Amino acid sequence: LEPSAAPFVPRASMGAVASGSGGASYGPQERVTAIRVAAFHVFGDSAVLRGNAQKGYVLWLNRGAFRAHWDAHEALEALRQTLWPLLGPDILSLDAAAGSEDMHPKLVLRRLAGNHPAGGLGGETQLCWDFESYGMCPRGARCRWSHSNVHSIAETTITIVPCA
Repeated sequence: LEPSAAPFVPRASMGAVASGSGGASYGPQERVTAIRVAAFHVFGDSAVLRGNAQKGYVLWLNRGAFRAHWDAHEALEALRQTLWPLLGPDILSLDAAAGSEDMHPKLVLRRLAGNHPAGGLGGETQLCWDFESYGMCPRGARCRWSHSNVHSIAETTITIVPCA
């Protein structure tokens, strides 16, 4: 390699994930990709992600991924700072979970989960675009989409577990 060669950038780089988040196309798979990319940037290729959004994710770290005197809070903050810019516009917060010192460090990702009226498809938000954009809908009661702007907050945990 030449000294001026461009550094390696993973396929789902920060720019690609963040710019691809333009709203409707940002979903669970993009969040998983963002977590994997952030873990790679912070811990290298010895980090393995397991789990799902409902039960939470566990980031298993090989001992080689950190120094002998590993500071859990430092690792958690590095992951938080790297992951935050990669997440989509529906993410409200990404904070360290409150807990006792003997627990594995966790991040809690809080995101908006829109109103899901009966008959919604696969958990997708079925809100009226006009109502969401303008606060009114010209179709009124005839509109097949929800006119509720009620949102719930979904939480997903990301736990860091060092392996022996």
